[in-house]
Amino acid sequence: MGGLLVARVIQFVTLVHRDTDFPCALVEWFLPVGGMPDPVTGMWIVRPERGRPVDLIHLDTVVRSCHLIGVYGNAPIPRNLQFSQSHTAFKAFYLNSYADYHMHELLLS
Repeated sequence: MGGLLVARVIQFVTLVHRDTDFPCALVEWFLPVGGMPDPVTGMWIVRPERGRPVDLIHLDTVVRSCHLIGVYGNAPIPRNLQFSQSHTAFKAFYLNSYADYHMHELLLS
């Protein structure tokens, strides 16, 4: 993944120190599965880090947003699954590099 890390934003916060605002995000980390993209889809697979550790990061360290698609295998997705449950309903996610041109170029470089 070219040294990039994937994180899910839990909450955006602003810290103030000596009259300076620091825009930050509380994030949960995802780790890549395997050392290369999935051979069938061409997308990287990521999963939440064990124990789901969280960190507070400055927003300047965020390169761009990404699109995660749950890896659901052969089982159908339940009809009553709410979008707000999607990051806890799946054990792994495809990192969709085809979501837009810029994401595709970023992951290829």
